[in-house]
Amino acid sequence: MATEQLKEHRKYRLLQVFYLTEAVLVIELFHRLIAKGEAAIPLAIAILFTMLVLSPVYFLATRLRLELATQWFLIALTLFVSALLWSFNGLTDEALFGYPCILVFSALMGLRRTFVALMVFMILNILLLGLANDLQWLQHPSTTTSLNSGILFCIILALLGVSIWLQLGDLNQLLQALQSENNRVMQSQQQIEQLINHDALTHLPNRIVARQRFAEACRNASVSKRMVAVMFIDLDNFKHVNDSLGHHIGDALLMAIAKQLQLNLRSRDTVCRISGDEFLVLAEGFQTQLEVKQLAEKLLEAVAAPVQIANTEISSTCSIGIALCPHDGDNFDTLCQKADMAMYQVKDSGRNSCSFFDIALSKQTEQTFNLLNDLKKALPEQQFELYYQPQYDLQTGQIFGAEALLRWHHPTRGMISPAVFIPLAEQSGMMADIGFWVLQQACHDCALWNQGLKWPIRVAVNVSQSQLSRRHLELDVQTALQESELSGDLLELELTETMLVENAGLLQRAIKVLKAKGVHFSLDDFGTGYSNLAYLQDFELGLLKIDQSFTQKLLTDDRSKAVVRAIIQLAASLELQCIAEGIENEQTLVLLTRLGCFKGQGYYWAKPEPLSEFQARLNGNPCR
Repeated sequence: MATEQLKEHRKYRLLQVFYLTEAVLVIELFHRLIAKGEAAIPLAIAILFTMLVLSPVYFLATRLRLELATQWFLIALTLFVSALLWSFNGLTDEALFGYPCILVFSALMGLRRTFVALMVFMILNILLLGLANDLQWLQHPSTTTSLNSGILFCIILALLGVSIWLQLGDLNQLLQALQSENNRVMQSQQQIEQLINHDALTHLPNRIVARQRFAEACRNASVSKRMVAVMFIDLDNFKHVNDSLGHHIGDALLMAIAKQLQLNLRSRDTVCRISGDEFLVLAEGFQTQLEVKQLAEKLLEAVAAPVQIANTEISSTCSIGIALCPHDGDNFDTLCQKADMAMYQVKDSGRNSCSFFDIALSKQTEQTFNLLNDLKKALPEQQFELYYQPQYDLQTGQIFGAEALLRWHHPTRGMISPAVFIPLAEQSGMMADIGFWVLQQACHDCALWNQGLKWPIRVAVNVSQSQLSRRHLELDVQTALQESELSGDLLELELTETMLVENAGLLQRAIKVLKAKGVHFSLDDFGTGYSNLAYLQDFELGLLKIDQSFTQKLLTDDRSKAVVRAIIQLAASLELQCIAEGIENEQTLVLLTRLGCFKGQGYYWAKPEPLSEFQARLNGNPCR
């Protein structure tokens, strides 16, 4: 763009000087004809001839052959001025002033070689004129000149030429620097525009561009009476790729999927990366839902195609939610929200499929969506509270600990069940931060209730999968202990069998570090998962928790009784303690004691209760 502008500018300047030169020659022509001197006719002929010789300059310039046009112009003028010097008054002729003008214009046009050649020619011509006068080969009538006069003129012309050359050299450098800076600014502007409107990883357009293209697609659809499809694409289980293979592999997979989506879309369609593993597709020109579904199924196949990354073949699937304009609305944000709801319907029904927005099926999804938005505000607005369920020694009846359980006091809906909001927090990635808050608050409360007790009462805190994959568990625990000034041996972390299997390396390192601080570890809900004995040996856990699904059937189901007996015997052989959850009556308590389990918790003693009620319970306990 800058080069074209420079050419146009040079053309404009060349034609300006050409017109001016022609005008001067015309004026001089009339002046000589009116004067009717002795040399008027020869000079007029010379001027007419020069004007004719200069005429190709116009045609060359208009066709942007600027270098040839400029050279033609300068050489023709130089020869014309030189002819005037030889024909009339030599070195005293006023035509001599034409030489500096020609040199200045040559330098301004940036013709370095032409400039040097013309200056050398002019100097040689002047010296030859002076020599011709000195040797009396040629005498001009107006004055007498010699070689010395020619040398003096040459020195003056050389000084003038060098000065012009140096000044214009500096000017050219300045112009080049300005042009370079202008190019750099333009590149920076393009980069800024790229960053504003495109995703840095995949280079796909972002939501800003998607909004603009949606408006354009809607205008086209209103004219053609066809539909625009908004497809919300979310990769299935992408988090496991990052956790197991690393974020660099996850990024490479995202780039590969972005390319696959682009290759399988039409030229008029748009694919954007919204965030994380979420993509948005805008497609227009559909007459029926069947056409939209066919495109969506094509994208499902494209995403599912195996990808080779770092010598590893990775297969991925996705869930696609679809909203249609104008059927489901004509507002971009509304359609995106409805496509998102449709995508969650696919997630709930098995994933790796596509679904259209359906208002009849979306009510529950909309409630979940709204609840998720409310959940994002719960932590900063301090809507969470910890309840504590006491843990008892079955032989002495004394409290030895308490399990911290999270509760959500919704400002308008009241108490929300953990069974409802905990899965939402896990899916949305919020559970890691919520888990850290639970850990901090539990340590603080435990330090508070242990003030003035005869023997310590420890607190048990559940560790979520997200805390292992998204946060540094060791640092979180040490931070919570330091801030609350709680001894490590008063904290128990409850793990699940799934975590032992999927995060073996992370957990082994964390357990080793934290056990050195005195922290206890227990395996929650033992018997409901893998029940792998190797993990019990490898992780050196101190406590097994018998799941309440077995405890509550202990009196009526012989299989549950056999499982509980086996767990207790296994724990004893591995020198582990057992604690039974879900004890609701005295008969269950007595039977557990006979089987060898001496710790338990459940509604037989108390439901989970706020800190104030738990502290009141401790006041009536012998530990006070």
